[in-house]
Amino acid sequence: MTSPETPIEEVLPQGIELHPFNDVAHWREDIYQKAQTALADSFPREYGGVSLELSDLEYADPATLTPAEERERLMHRKKAFRRLRGTVTLRDKETGEVLDSVKKTLMGVPYLSERGTFIHNGSNYVSIRQARLRPGVYTRRKRNNELEAHFNVAPGSGKPFRIALEPESSLFRFQYGGSNLKLYSILRDLGVEDETMREAWGDYTFKRNQEKYDTRDTNKLFVKMFPYEDTDKPRDEKLNMIRERLFSGKLERDVVRRTLGTHN
Repeated sequence: MTSPETPIEEVLPQGIELHPFNDVAHWREDIYQKAQTALADSFPREYGGVSLELSDLEYADPATLTPAEERERLMHRKKAFRRLRGTVTLRDKETGEVLDSVKKTLMGVPYLSERGTFIHNGSNYVSIRQARLRPGVYTRRKRNNELEAHFNVAPGSGKPFRIALEPESSLFRFQYGGSNLKLYSILRDLGVEDETMREAWGDYTFKRNQEKYDTRDTNKLFVKMFPYEDTDKPRDEKLNMIRERLFSGKLERDVVRRTLGTHN
């Protein structure tokens, strides 16, 4: 979790170009490119003193179908695909002599329609897609009226956690790895001043949380964060490790700005 004194770092996936979820044209072209690249990367192949090579790899059909062409495949129980053709050459590995060569269709790459479906034997099929939350803070009110903030840190930078407010007890809970700890205990042990929490929570809520202070909460959090570390470490060392682990979590600035309204 980024400290309050520094701007929130914006983290985007490495090597990935983000597109709208309904950008069918992008997904279609992505399928074509990856199929062609994967096939090209699988050659040459060698066995028994000969090699099989691939060249002139290209698509033989247009990238898209007209509505009439789609309807024809649906009505006649056909498949919709784009032919990928190439020249396959069999060559003597030692002499380099060409033993045989032929240009043919090597595979049919499925066509993604404008509806985001694949046409197979006259029926439309939809592939499963999994939506993922971008790194950020997401708040909600649960069915039991409990308020919750989900800190979804970037993969590889830390572990997600949640902060919840119990409406009946007015206690803030810090939920990490299945644990349900008291937030006041964690923040106080990490060095957050009481006055800072009082200003954020109000006198009544602050007092209710302060009354439940328990040093064991921080020890429990240490065990959850570092299950293979020595639990007999000095308390200050444990707190520094917890602090570093929390502050290492990365979030996307624009997501936090939209969900929490921060101006950092």
